[in-house]
Amino acid sequence: MVTRPDGNADEASFLEGGEATSFLVHEMEMEEQQHSSSNGSAKKSHFLTGRGLLLTAAGAAGTAGVCLVAAGLFESRGGNVDIGLNKVSGPATIEAFDQDLASPNQILGTFGQNLRTTHENAGTFAKILEPSDANLVAFSQTVGANPETSRSYSASSTIDQGNEQSQQKTTKWAVWISDIHVDPLYGIPSTPSGSACVAYSSSKVFPESATANNPYGIIGCDPPPSLWDSALEAVRKVSRKFDPDALIFTGDFVRHVPDYTENPIETVSDLIGRAADEISEKFKVLGPSAKLVGTLGNDDNPRNYQLNVTNTPSNPWFRRVGGELREAGTMPYTREEAYKMGGYYATEFHNILVLNIQTVTYSMFFAGENPDEDDPFGQFHWLEQQLTTASEKGQKVWIIGHVPPGIETFGYKALWKPKYVDRYMAIVQDKTLGKVIAAQFFGHTHSDEFRLLPDAPEGAGAMLISSAISPIYSNQPNVRLIEYDVDTGLIQNMKVWWANITEATTTTPIEWKSGYTWRDIYPAYPDPAGLTNAGLTSWSKKLEEAAIAGGDEWTQYTEWYKAKYANPLMKTRKDDPDSTEDEKLRLLKEYFCAVKVQNQDAYNDCAGISSSSLEETELPATSDDFAVMEYYRKANEKFWSRFPRLAKAMGHVFRNFAKAHAGPPPTHSD
Repeated sequence: MVTRPDGNADEASFLEGGEATSFLVHEMEMEEQQHSSSNGSAKKSHFLTGRGLLLTAAGAAGTAGVCLVAAGLFESRGGNVDIGLNKVSGPATIEAFDQDLASPNQILGTFGQNLRTTHENAGTFAKILEPSDANLVAFSQTVGANPETSRSYSASSTIDQGNEQSQQKTTKWAVWISDIHVDPLYGIPSTPSGSACVAYSSSKVFPESATANNPYGIIGCDPPPSLWDSALEAVRKVSRKFDPDALIFTGDFVRHVPDYTENPIETVSDLIGRAADEISEKFKVLGPSAKLVGTLGNDDNPRNYQLNVTNTPSNPWFRRVGGELREAGTMPYTREEAYKMGGYYATEFHNILVLNIQTVTYSMFFAGENPDEDDPFGQFHWLEQQLTTASEKGQKVWIIGHVPPGIETFGYKALWKPKYVDRYMAIVQDKTLGKVIAAQFFGHTHSDEFRLLPDAPEGAGAMLISSAISPIYSNQPNVRLIEYDVDTGLIQNMKVWWANITEATTTTPIEWKSGYTWRDIYPAYPDPAGLTNAGLTSWSKKLEEAAIAGGDEWTQYTEWYKAKYANPLMKTRKDDPDSTEDEKLRLLKEYFCAVKVQNQDAYNDCAGISSSSLEETELPATSDDFAVMEYYRKANEKFWSRFPRLAKAMGHVFRNFAKAHAGPPPTHSD
């Protein structure tokens, strides 16, 4: 029996026969406790409080299970905490170690080879179960081996099986959510045009009757809270099967045009805090360090792309948002201190260093004081330092941001200013630093895509872009889980769930459905080690060949580019009657050029677009959301004007959808 500082005890019980060992661990949740130091001044330290969770480590008959009890006062020390793990039984000796304040999933995951042991002959494995919200009692469950879950919990360590040794890959799952854009004013005219929802264009007006008939949202608008609530509940339910030990968020909590809300500063920070609260509530088993939340989108700001670049330890906006995230339990206190300088921070779990970066300052539309500094907020310098340290320590790195570098595929325009693309690429393609980057995650484009680094070192991981929950840019809402290797950090697989909001009405609730599994629909992907830049580069060539030949992988790609909603890439399919072969080939070339991370001039050269044939769209005079959306609308129109048959066909699709789902004709327009 081990007694914790709060007086509670952790009990370990052993089952007869050696077939399994059960023990109680506690869900670790941070409580900030005030106590006095020796000199009488107030000092913050952290206790881990617990809810009972029963862990069952099942093995072959006669095999000793592993039983560890976490106990002790965990006092903050330079961003780390001491966690005492007392060994009760098992094949390995584990002593006290330093670990970021975390959940049991993270703590146990650090020693996954000892704690989550899978015997090939047993067909069962260790699993931490979510406690009942009603009574929080400890309970256990033995999970039978099946192809989908057993791979998730196979042990990476060498397991002693008599005279035989086996080595398997340890993979776990993480939730990935992006671009919520929740609009609490959905159904209320709250934009200059009088639209009852924030639409993709200032000239698009949806009447109140349209929002009333579509309680979960409308394609072409930011969604109401009901869609966000249903999405989070859906991913929580499916997560029970996969036991994710992390949650990734790639930015944009808040609706577009936040500056048209009452008191934007209060509204935006409150919406961020509420969304973070809901994440914490739905994923209680994950501690603050496992919720990789903090990357802000351009709309997570009272003035959209506008933000004053400061060179002080604390930026007012990031300090405010950091406080909201900490109070919601999605950011450890020690990380908040770093975050408030520039909206970026580092955290660790397993052998992975996670770098949440702030990329809105690199955007073509970024404005405010000091908008063109060579290194806004000193983030590039910090990024180099973090990658250098990770390389020296043998760690792998995930980078999480919002606006990705390169070209977007709506109007085929650059997303970052050229000098920032060049600086970032010099870092992530560095022959030493680039090797440690196992994955890069971005959002913003509302499209399910990937990007290629043209000169990345061998072993560099994939750059992936998530589609969105918000359907404003002609996509069905979707969420995803990613499977990753805890040792290499490489992404192994991805599963997507989606909902057709056009089927949801006041009488028909929204239904979230299983969408696709990445490895299943893209069997031509060549690298068994995981999703790497080299693997995606090779696969993209096969994907382009499949597009030209009418292959199934390209058909699948176009289906999920906008999560089962009509989109221009569908018009490149071999059997599509609305575009000529020449148009299809030209569009495919331009799309696959955009997949490479590069500046606008390099993209135009790759796509064979001469300056004389391309009338440039002028950047907006302001960074107002509507001005930016209008810029992209014009860029999109000019792009498609070179594909007249295709543009006509797509216009027909969108007009028909608008008639079917937007409700009665608007009574007013701007």
